[in-house]
Amino acid sequence: MRFSINTLEPGGQNVALTRLKAAVTVLLCGGLIFPFVVPFWFIGFSWWPETADLAHFFAFGALAIALNYLFSTVLTSTLWRVLAVLTSIAIISIATEWVQWRMLEARSGNWKDVLHNFSGGLCSIGAWVFLNKTQALALRTLAAILVLVLLSYAAFPVVQQLQYDKLRQEALPTLFNFQNAWETKNILLTNVRAVPFEQVSQQAEFNKQTFEFDPNNWGIVRLNRVWSHWRGYSGLTIDLVADTSGEEVPVQIYITYVNDVWQLEPYWAISNAVLTDGLNSLKIPIDGLHSQEGTVNFQTAEIQFIDLIKWSEDASLSFSINAVTLWK
Repeated sequence: MRFSINTLEPGGQNVALTRLKAAVTVLLCGGLIFPFVVPFWFIGFSWWPETADLAHFFAFGALAIALNYLFSTVLTSTLWRVLAVLTSIAIISIATEWVQWRMLEARSGNWKDVLHNFSGGLCSIGAWVFLNKTQALALRTLAAILVLVLLSYAAFPVVQQLQYDKLRQEALPTLFNFQNAWETKNILLTNVRAVPFEQVSQQAEFNKQTFEFDPNNWGIVRLNRVWSHWRGYSGLTIDLVADTSGEEVPVQIYITYVNDVWQLEPYWAISNAVLTDGLNSLKIPIDGLHSQEGTVNFQTAEIQFIDLIKWSEDASLSFSINAVTLWK
């Protein structure tokens, strides 16, 4: 069985064709900006990290096609062309993340993005090998399997997130009640330790975790990926059971949102509360919320997450959340 990458001859390409390929490549590379700047919600997606990862995947897949097209003008060997494309994709991926990490103040590098970039490029090359009928059948079959695996790797998190969004919509007006696995995955903690609820108390029926704050430091419990808009609702209620060691502990609730379709700059609406031992019901009217840009209009804003913050560095606090709900 033949199992090698063939050498293809350029077929007598003339200068005009070479220039045409170079021009098309430049146009394709220039067009790569669109997956990053055109909001995915225009085609029905929320701009979650999963869809951003998918943008990386397809953008660098397109880049691989453009580079393959360009290298075909100078490399007659398919093997060397594939290696040149994948090497270029790897270098560009690492370079772009390094620039974000070291040179752009508002950005940070991410090795996960490098992986998605390279996976997209590899997927495109796999598709090209599969469609190239001059290659051995076994190699084309392996290329097809590779393409399916990489596409599944990129698409599955987005499909899963869309399913989660459907569950969130069906659960409204409840945002969190900790009866679903996706809720626990969307809790982010800073200077806070999560303890299995059963080891602490049985006061609240549905809680899965109790959040223990460092008594000597500030701390944050973040409820990530709350429903994207609160149209038709007048306020928010957070029901929680707290242990404050008999003291009154002040906390702040930050609601982070964006008001522009590009989501370039987040804003924070802030509400103050005091927690005491036992059940606390924090009722937050939307009309009373303001941020650094003025009155908040949550009918049009894209809500990103809710933070419960203890700023005090000498207060003992732990709590478990029963539910976070919207009310009309």
